[in-house]
Amino acid sequence: MDPAIETLIVKFLANEANRDELLALEEWVKKNPNAPKFVEHIKVNVAVNRIMDNYDAQHTKTVLINHIDQKQAHIRRKQRTSILKYAALLILALGLGYVLTQQVFDENGKQSKPVIVDNQIQVGSDRAILTLEDGSKVTLEKGANYQSQNATSNGEEIVYAQTTVTETAFNTITVPRGGQFFVQLSDGTKVWLNAESQLRYPVSFPTDHPRTVDLVYGEAYFEVAPSTENNGTQFQVNHFEQTIEVLGTQFNVKAYKDETKVRTTLVEGRVALEVQGRTSTLGPGFQAVWDRQVGTLSTAQVDVYDQISWKEGVFSFNRMALGEIMKVLSRWYDMEAVFEDPKLAQQGFTGALGREQEITEILDNIKDFDMIETYAIKGNTITLK
Repeated sequence: MDPAIETLIVKFLANEANRDELLALEEWVKKNPNAPKFVEHIKVNVAVNRIMDNYDAQHTKTVLINHIDQKQAHIRRKQRTSILKYAALLILALGLGYVLTQQVFDENGKQSKPVIVDNQIQVGSDRAILTLEDGSKVTLEKGANYQSQNATSNGEEIVYAQTTVTETAFNTITVPRGGQFFVQLSDGTKVWLNAESQLRYPVSFPTDHPRTVDLVYGEAYFEVAPSTENNGTQFQVNHFEQTIEVLGTQFNVKAYKDETKVRTTLVEGRVALEVQGRTSTLGPGFQAVWDRQVGTLSTAQVDVYDQISWKEGVFSFNRMALGEIMKVLSRWYDMEAVFEDPKLAQQGFTGALGREQEITEILDNIKDFDMIETYAIKGNTITLK
């Protein structure tokens, strides 16, 4: 990369760029084919800043200075290392984890190698299966266009237009492991679906009934079109025995089949939940947890960004067990993770990962952080040792 651009990026991330420098960086983003990667890096940087805000500033400064003193010779040999590698070094110095955005090198500048890699596991992408009212299925993926009476898809998203209907027809979007998808419903509500998720919804909402959709399973972020724009009708999200009622708001629902807890996190607005006769009203920054196994419903204040960062192309983990992290990654990369020693899965990890990273880059960084000694990839199974 042009050193001048590297300097602009550094100043931008440090919030020190002036107007002319910002305009120059904007021009570079418009013209550079690698700009999407840069945007991804910025998103990861935002996640890192949020993580760092949770730690004592003076302790951070002391640890960082000590670490930089130890690494000085290595840094001099790598004067033109990208800003993202410095960010990775910073997170390592804090003892938090890595910003997993690029390869990280050891003291001798040698790339860490796994024991066995006999298969390249693909990064997730925009793809889904659309099931129509008559049961027929349409594959939605890049390059596969689809058009119906009131729906249009370029293969990476699908947008519905409102129509006057006498009978309500339903469509179902199923996002496989290794996928994600965006749906705009006929009322203007926007839905981002994470990997291994399924949403059932009307092709067009009736004008005199609540706007109701079913999150069959998985995770979805809803940006609900206001009731004032839809004849005052409420919007409802059903999941088994749980119903979420809103007037116009943004929230995330996580309800995977292999997890006993359903988590509803409110970003803005207000929602009311009802499950098995229990009710709860959420304000912004709060999360409701329905434990399907025990039958309890509880609420607590949470860091919203950790819950919704996946929608922005970033995994943000805050003191999460490595086993839980690998479960999240397994859905996105469509793989299975196995721990040779179950104790490895219990280690806590804090850090940010870009969703566009190769899984081997992520595993190499986890290995470099001494959370595992090595790993092996055979088929779609990753064994951590």
